Amino acid sequence: MYHVKLAILLLLFGLGCHWSDRIVAQTDTLFLMPVIKLDSVVIEDVASGFDIDAFIEYVQTDTTFYRAFKNMRLTKYQCRSNVKMYDKEHLVEASYTSDVEQVIAKQCRYINFTEEKFSPNFFDKYGEPDYYTAKLFSYIFLYQDTVCESSSKVEGESSSGSSKIEKRKDQLKTLMFRPGEPVEGIPFIKKELGIFDEKMIENYDYQLEAVQFQSKPAYLFTITKKADVKDRKVVLQNMQTWFNRSDFSIMARNYHLTESNLIYDFDVRMEVIMENVNSMQTPSHIYYNGTWDIPTKKRETGTVIIDVFR
Repeated sequence: MYHVKLAILLLLFGLGCHWSDRIVAQTDTLFLMPVIKLDSVVIEDVASGFDIDAFIEYVQTDTTFYRAFKNMRLTKYQCRSNVKMYDKEHLVEASYTSDVEQVIAKQCRYINFTEEKFSPNFFDKYGEPDYYTAKLFSYIFLYQDTVCESSSKVEGESSSGSSKIEKRKDQLKTLMFRPGEPVEGIPFIKKELGIFDEKMIENYDYQLEAVQFQSKPAYLFTITKKADVKDRKVVLQNMQTWFNRSDFSIMARNYHLTESNLIYDFDVRMEVIMENVNSMQTPSHIYYNGTWDIPTKKRETGTVIIDVFR
């Protein structure tokens, strides 16, 4: 049951952080061409040589989102976190806030807690967060121990000596942060996550438009569940991704996932904004709002806001 809990949690946070470094084999996306709605500016760009099929291929194989979170291991930063967990009446039952600073020393990094406030019931008797939602964010941003890495291996990459649980984490984090790809190991919804699969595109509207994001030229790629899709299995309700028009790096992503079956249910929204620091892309703002329920664990409903400063 722990593996199911872990798999579902990593799915819920899935389309936002880690992404595989590996080279992904190209797949045919030509069937998507007729269903993508383009605005007038994009049409002009296409006339000037912009390749829509190559762009979709890039969306499927891009690694910039994964690298942005990975880059946090290499930079100094301050981080402000605000976590609220709610009861059945949507009243706050537990809360946590903190200001932390990541320190880099040679090939090691550690966290200084400059301020930390929490309700008495937020942690268990072992000093661990009493909520799986908080545990996952703590795993990424509020680790307690000094972490040292060699230049040839980065924490989180799988290895033959890893435990089954760690391999599970690594596999799921890699796959979950590649939107549009079916996911192995998540009961009932593997096929329903393949938003670029030819059999799934009838469930979605796809749109590509030229916009400004934080005063910078961007392409906004939107995937939205069609209004008449009710009985078909669709996990991703909508996703918006802003790509920098100069290099296609991801500037921000919002998404909404829902699912309900006999084993679990969830309804999760995520927003992530990126920034460039010393020629490296890193996350600057993360917002999570969600509820999920699995067997042997009471329902968890909460919000998490993380702001990163430099």
